[in-house]
Amino acid sequence: GSSATEDLLACAALRAVGVAIADTSYELKALASRLRPLTGGGIVAALTALSVEGGLDWGQLGAAQRASILDLISRDAASLDEAALRDVARLPLFEFERAGDEAGDEAGDSLSSEGDSLGPSCCGALGPEGRRWLKPQFKTLAADGGFPAELLAPGGGASSRFLARIPAAAPRSVLYSRLQVQSMARADYYASVVFPRWGALDEEARLAQLLELQRYYEELCDERVALPDGGASSFGDLFGASPLFGGLRAEQLLDPELELHVAFFPKKLPHPSLRTERSLQWLRRCGMAQSLTRSAFSGAAETVDAAAAAAFASGQPATPELKAQARQVVDALLASFSHLRDDSQQLGEPPLDEWLRHLGSLRLAAPFTAPPRAFLESATAAEELAPAPPVAALLAFYRAAGGPADVLVPLRGNIVPQETSSTHLLSAACWSHATVLLVPNARAVPTELIAGAGAFPNATYEQLFGHVLAITSL
Repeated sequence: GSSATEDLLACAALRAVGVAIADTSYELKALASRLRPLTGGGIVAALTALSVEGGLDWGQLGAAQRASILDLISRDAASLDEAALRDVARLPLFEFERAGDEAGDEAGDSLSSEGDSLGPSCCGALGPEGRRWLKPQFKTLAADGGFPAELLAPGGGASSRFLARIPAAAPRSVLYSRLQVQSMARADYYASVVFPRWGALDEEARLAQLLELQRYYEELCDERVALPDGGASSFGDLFGASPLFGGLRAEQLLDPELELHVAFFPKKLPHPSLRTERSLQWLRRCGMAQSLTRSAFSGAAETVDAAAAAAFASGQPATPELKAQARQVVDALLASFSHLRDDSQQLGEPPLDEWLRHLGSLRLAAPFTAPPRAFLESATAAEELAPAPPVAALLAFYRAAGGPADVLVPLRGNIVPQETSSTHLLSAACWSHATVLLVPNARAVPTELIAGAGAFPNATYEQLFGHVLAITSL
């Protein structure tokens, strides 16, 4: 029958590589101590011993002959101990997929892999436990072009091949099971096939993969994936560390439902196709920033400050667009200050006091009003009228502009008026020692914010008396 034929093929293959098979009708007493039974364990021991001695020539055997040897070993698979199983895994008896056989496998011939040294039989030893895979059996977006024969390790490490699928009735299927050969799971498929090839995918393919991954993420998140160094990681950790979103990790994305994110960080927003409510909820669970952070806020404020400082230095007024951006930043600061000040919600961010000091130095606010005409038309030098250098520079700017002009100034050293009933008095008093700022709903601005930014809630007596002296000098 076929079993006898397979046995003959296996015995012929064993003899071809130097394994002597004694006829059981002879009593070879002189060799009895060295003889091993023709069982799975005996065959493995003999092949291993010859491999150590360097007396094996595997090149004589094709895939069918090697498969017959595995089938013969597999009849005793249940009796093989762990050491024997490790020895079997090291023998080049296992057939792998041939690169380029699949339609659409564009990368197959260009990747360097262990498969390149398998020879004409395309057979070799097994890889490490946990990475002994047959091609996946599930359906996926990539299946239309066929799964590639070769797969990559996470992080772009050494590549290997899928093992060739064997008939379910083949005796060696039992041995494959004991050796932990299995169809690749979906989590490992992403980790070792999709993510390492990410850079070669076009935008449409990446989006398709992300949208499909979104469907399975919850069930995959806690699964363990095999790493090339023999270690393992949860799929969620591997996904979180992978820059799959335009070069950004999920935790580096910013929620597009916050206006400040949209206005100042368009490159950190998810792709428009990932902005459905379902996709946004998924990205938030994956770590996308859904509220303002101190560093992100500083980035927006610094963008405004850089443009405002450049305009001021060149004597140009702030544009309406720049003023609108500044107003957007200040509004966001006031609306989100309770969140921004809470250290428990700002892990890994700069300390609050340091962040507020930096914020106070940026040009984010407009003066409440222009200087009095007497100050603009006076022949007295700006430095004499305004001993405070920032105020003197601002007065000089207005004089050069020939009158009122749009400009942005820092919070530090200026006044965020808490008593709006006296704003008109403060406005008149602001052009020698400080500037009263036009801040929306100024009375509701937290005193902690005002003090931390180095501003004043009202004009001090020193500022008022100094201003009186400045007026009397006109």
